Amino acid sequence: MRLKKDIPEFPLSSENMITSHPSLTMPSKATGEALIFLHIYKTGGLSLRNLVLRSCRGQKHWDTGLGEVTNQQWADYLNKLRTVPVGELASYRLFMGHMPLGLHEVLPKGARYVTFLRDPVNRMTSYFRMQHRRGLIPALSMIHPSKPDWNLLGAPLLLRTLDNGQTRVLAGANPDLPFGQCTEDHLRAAKANLDRHFDLVGLTENFPLSLALLRRMYGWKWHFYVPRNVAPPAEAESKLAPEVLEEMRRLNRFDLELYRYAEQRLREQARYYGFSLRMDYSLFVSCNQAHQVVQKARKNIKRRFMEGMGIASPVAAEPKPRILPENSTVPATLE
Repeated sequence: MRLKKDIPEFPLSSENMITSHPSLTMPSKATGEALIFLHIYKTGGLSLRNLVLRSCRGQKHWDTGLGEVTNQQWADYLNKLRTVPVGELASYRLFMGHMPLGLHEVLPKGARYVTFLRDPVNRMTSYFRMQHRRGLIPALSMIHPSKPDWNLLGAPLLLRTLDNGQTRVLAGANPDLPFGQCTEDHLRAAKANLDRHFDLVGLTENFPLSLALLRRMYGWKWHFYVPRNVAPPAEAESKLAPEVLEEMRRLNRFDLELYRYAEQRLREQARYYGFSLRMDYSLFVSCNQAHQVVQKARKNIKRRFMEGMGIASPVAAEPKPRILPENSTVPATLE
């Protein structure tokens, strides 16, 4: 099966291996640190979540169960976590979900992070359409960069996410930071946190390579995937006005710089493993393409069978983002 033309070129000799970059420190199992999968909206997180769960099967894991939160709600959540007995909290090896940076500070043995970034303009257009699809934004509402609130005053959480949302998360910025107030300082903090706390910052646009690196870092088995939570074809083909996209790029200049930084870091990590990773990657892409073809065929066969039997195909409800209620308890863990 022919591979895509944009497969990154990796060095073929050990002479080009990089060992000095702080991001190339190998994850240490001896420290007992937990793994935190920090899921940023619209970065391919649902597909990655399933792969992480399958790779960590048999280990206790904790799902935050959060959506967008305010600063006070996040502080309350961390305080509730601090009430969990230390021994019980230390028994969880995997934490995952939507959350701001900072969960590692309350874990007894610390933690390392994994997350994914996406081209900020692609991410924001996808996120905006998802909110439309869920009815969280009126159907006729449109983004207007000429207005101070971009015509999104009725959706303050989306408005803040629109303003360098990925930089905000990785910088550990106050979730209540107003629209338009993400700064160069936040970008510097995000880069520093990326190198200090993250074993891997993958890229949605280079998903297979990111998975190959995860597998190599943690010694995981191969698990193939089919993309999930993908926009309907008609919606995916729709486009925002060029002037809106240009304003998105201008506004998200820090996210664009952070994305380039993460991209360079990812390539350095790939070069560190050299030729053997290139072979793993090529084989994984080929096998996963075959897996997706098989899964699509199975789905079509099942659909035709159910139609022939007069049985309506089940329609999975799209999960809605949750906001932690004021008097909520810590979400139940998933065993």
